[in-house]
Amino acid sequence: MPSSATVITTTDGLRLAVQVSGPEGAPVVVAVHGYPDDHTVWDGVVGELVATHRVATYDVRGAGASDVPGSGPATGSSGSPRTCAPSSTRSRPARRCICSPTTGAPPRPGTR
Repeated sequence: MPSSATVITTTDGLRLAVQVSGPEGAPVVVAVHGYPDDHTVWDGVVGELVATHRVATYDVRGAGASDVPGSGPATGSSGSPRTCAPSSTRSRPARRCICSPTTGAPPRPGTR
């Protein structure tokens, strides 16, 4: 199933590149990558879910095709899936969010 690419603007004016795949009306998954990656780290997962889910991936601030924040309130914030999910996915009552750890981050004690 082909994906659609769009750009959304955050409340603080940054433009984020968003890709949406999957059937309209299906359960929504918003996949958020870590640094230094971009949305393409989720391509394999999207391929597995796209038949049964509407999957939104996006490039967080400063990554991929999204704007790089300058100084000010946007600096250091990657945004949230609620902010970044395109309007075509916002009306669904049930959402799932998959988060990817930042590359090189040490595991929390007691986890693998």
